[in-house]
Amino acid sequence: MAAVALDKFNQWLRARLSPEHELGHSFFLNLGLPLDGPGALASIWQLDLRPLLEEYFFGDREGLESAEAEWRRALLEAEDETQEDGDEATLASP
Repeated sequence: MAAVALDKFNQWLRARLSPEHELGHSFFLNLGLPLDGPGALASIWQLDLRPLLEEYFFGDREGLESAEAEWRRALLEAEDETQEDGDEATLASP
């Protein structure tokens, strides 16, 4: 789910800022914070992504708010896609 959300969010960042502002996967590689743990993606947002985006949108509070809203949207869409993929896998199982 995290990879799908990151891809969707990066699409928005490319359109809003530039390809040079895309986020990398290293934010999600913390062994002390398993991605399937409760609140993992919220912690990554709060501790890693938001501070970086505060720099990207320095002096542009609306831009930062838009980024946060977009991150939430990307998470919801990724969750929906992940559930749909799971449903399809269940239906395909013998």
